[in-house]
Amino acid sequence: MDRLSRRKVLLLVVLALALRLGLIVAAGPFTEPDSLTYDNLARNLAGGQGYSDTRPFKILDGSMSVPPVYPGFLAAVYAVFGFRYGPVIVIQQVLGALLAALACLIATRLFGGRIGFWTGLIVALHPWLIVYGSTLMTEALFTFLFAASMYFLVKGLFSGRVLDFALAGLVMGLAILCRASFQYYVLLIPVVLLVALKDFKRAAWHSLAYLVPVLFLLGGWCLRNQRTHGFFGLTSVGGINFIAGLNPPPSSYDLRDPFEKALLEACNSPATRTIASVIPPSGQGRMVFKSGTVYCTNEAAKTLLDQGYSLAEVDREFTRIALKQVRKAPVRLSRSSNLTARLARPCHRTCRGSGASS
Repeated sequence: MDRLSRRKVLLLVVLALALRLGLIVAAGPFTEPDSLTYDNLARNLAGGQGYSDTRPFKILDGSMSVPPVYPGFLAAVYAVFGFRYGPVIVIQQVLGALLAALACLIATRLFGGRIGFWTGLIVALHPWLIVYGSTLMTEALFTFLFAASMYFLVKGLFSGRVLDFALAGLVMGLAILCRASFQYYVLLIPVVLLVALKDFKRAAWHSLAYLVPVLFLLGGWCLRNQRTHGFFGLTSVGGINFIAGLNPPPSSYDLRDPFEKALLEACNSPATRTIASVIPPSGQGRMVFKSGTVYCTNEAAKTLLDQGYSLAEVDREFTRIALKQVRKAPVRLSRSSNLTARLARPCHRTCRGSGASS
């Protein structure tokens, strides 16, 4: 990279950091409903109590539903700076400033310096990236890890070095253990490499270098869940989020099935639990979203847990129901569901709001 390009990248980082630190000074840390889950797991880790969820207010067990990277990140910060949110968001905002540089470098590699600079500038100025850098949520850390993985992947395409692909896979594994919903993304990488390289042997070799560290990290966490909680998977809310994202119509549920019946009753109930009922007022003051409802899928899960089903069993059955819905009406669901935008939406229109699952 020439001197001018380095100056531009540095300018993007300085601009991005100034805006982000300005928000910290002006507004301080924000939270969302899930923030209390991450915070509790991290406090227990830092305090030597293991990966445990001891919140008095909860629907789902965070030690089963939350993968370890973000709570581990929080625990490391807490261990150094104490149980304060301020140092966390400063570090997150520094990562956000570096994200602008990564975006610039990736786009420059692919499309040239002009596109690269404008890409970095958009990232530096994007308001929600700035806000979520100051929020005790996974978005800031995950986005940085994801971009770092993309940087090594693009670098590997130009260098041909196996090490670059291995680093891309290692960082992507950490990103998935930050937000497990991206676990199937890695399946696209061999296809992308085959199309980009147009050489089956090279694509297979580089795909292997990428996938081995990913599978090592994810497999280790799955084995931990199998040993401690009796289910083999990254998280116990995959099926819960899946059915919420599909947003099936109430008429599609079979009342003979206890799991489908619980979903229907929760989605139609006018007494759907509000955020205030599961999060104490002391935890609501700095929320980005200060009102809303917990997903009706979560409410259904709580009903089933109260009936004696395990969380792993509930999540597995919700996955089965979701797949059945897809088989029954794939075209309708693809038209009525925007999965990328609605995985964080309620499963039925009667469950309005911006609550979040644990």
